[in-house]
Amino acid sequence: MAALPPYPLPDLAWFPPLADLGDVAGSPDDDARPPRQLLHGDFSSKNVRVARARWRIFDFDDCGYGPVELDVANSLYFVLFDAMTGGDREGYRRFREAFLRGYRDRSGSAATDPVLDRLITRRVLALASWLADPDTAPAGIRTASPAWRTTLDGFVQRYLAAEH
Repeated sequence: MAALPPYPLPDLAWFPPLADLGDVAGSPDDDARPPRQLLHGDFSSKNVRVARARWRIFDFDDCGYGPVELDVANSLYFVLFDAMTGGDREGYRRFREAFLRGYRDRSGSAATDPVLDRLITRRVLALASWLADPDTAPAGIRTASPAWRTTLDGFVQRYLAAEH
């Protein structure tokens, strides 16, 4: 990988601009902003295969650059979606607590709950905007069945009602 020339990638396509999240994003010209790294963009167990103790991670079509907190928040977002559509908010709370404890212990990151919560809310608002204007949405939402869009919209409505 080190021998490959740099390839410019955009910020994560699924995530709205982060200018108002200065403690995570910084300004585009700010050298003091937190380090940015390659992020998967939709990492889940569906994008991992393990064979003979070797891990293969694939489906990088949503990848881009950003602060690591974006991938952490996105992972939590997917678990929250499953919990809210499956009626298991307590399961989400337990998962989040254990996941973040392990993440913070292993990474040394001080990713704070308020920052992660704001990022999750931004992710939900991005979904809401795509549902309102599917032409701007990623392919998975543009081509989703009406039933799946109803499920997505129900999640957005429940999340927003719980947050306010």
